[in-house]
Amino acid sequence: MLKIGSKLSILDNSGATSVKIINLRIKKTYKSSNVTFNNIVYCVIKKHISNKKLSNKNLIDTLIIGVKKKSSRKNGFYLNFKTNLGVPVVKKKHLYEAIATRIYTPIMRELKKKALLKQISLLSKQSI
Repeated sequence: MLKIGSKLSILDNSGATSVKIINLRIKKTYKSSNVTFNNIVYCVIKKHISNKKLSNKNLIDTLIIGVKKKSSRKNGFYLNFKTNLGVPVVKKKHLYEAIATRIYTPIMRELKKKALLKQISLLSKQSI
């Protein structure tokens, strides 16, 4: 579960390597003040690689693609990642598009079925 102030690792070729969550893009209620995978959050870039698309202190939308906490599937399996992972996205009309052209981590099947990100299946070579 991620809250405001949580850090995400970015594993793609957009230029950002670490971001910090500054706003949740969900309706805040008493029970749901945190987010899991397949949610969009508003982040600020903390670390970046020079000569890339994104630079330090930029504000970006980020799609969460993996969390440390165990998440269960309908078939009984549990999934968790070593770090919290995200992908920077840009909103185009009613869909989101990734800033990067390649993602260096496996993508969960649930993300591919939801189709929140238009080209999620094309960016990653592996799926879990």
